[in-house]
Amino acid sequence: MAVHDGKIWALVKNWDIKAASGRLAEKLPAGAQKISIGRVKASATDSVDDAPVSWLLEYL
Repeated sequence: MAVHDGKIWALVKNWDIKAASGRLAEKLPAGAQKISIGRVKASATDSVDDAPVSWLLEYL
């Protein structure tokens, strides 16, 4: 997950989310305007989803 404050993108955190995990809550930093959330391979042999997926959320 990365957050844009209107000037720069800053990496916030990487999480290893499991299918059986509960919800994940994270407070956004002040001034957050855009949030980029994406899936990346967990390892070189990760074939569950070979195509990375991402979402861009924007506060209007």
